[in-house]
Amino acid sequence: MPVSVYAVNTAPRLGQTVVAERIDSLNDSDYSITIPAGKIRHYHAFAVQLSCTATVGNRQLRFMTFDPAGVGIANIVTAGLTASQVGVILLLEGVPWDGTPRTAPFAVITPNQMITTSIPVPYLVEDCVIRVWDNSAIDPAADDLYIIQNYEEWDA
Repeated sequence: MPVSVYAVNTAPRLGQTVVAERIDSLNDSDYSITIPAGKIRHYHAFAVQLSCTATVGNRQLRFMTFDPAGVGIANIVTAGLTASQVGVILLLEGVPWDGTPRTAPFAVITPNQMITTSIPVPYLVEDCVIRVWDNSAIDPAADDLYIIQNYEEWDA
């Protein structure tokens, strides 16, 4: 699983690290990120792209966060994607979100489908999990998932 760290900036006076990172989950449409022990993360941006193969089917890109006990605390689901399309979720801090699970609104750009909404839970503590995946699992061993995350991290 290739992971590219684009920028790391440590602010010694605050003890925090700022990270911009790309994760390539090739030939896998399901990926989870667990917040490390003893850490707190504040997410500023989180982007997910699902590149679909030609296998026919309605894929549904899903983003969920879970608390340390495994209870879902946020859920965003895209509308369906068909074969050979690219689905994108772009989450940015500072955009109002009412906190209720929902199917996110789309602005369709052929052949891409894109949503822009807020980060539902911008602060996550150790053992919280972010999971992104094709909810329909149409071609999980061939579809590619790309994740870019930008966050601050510090000791709990």
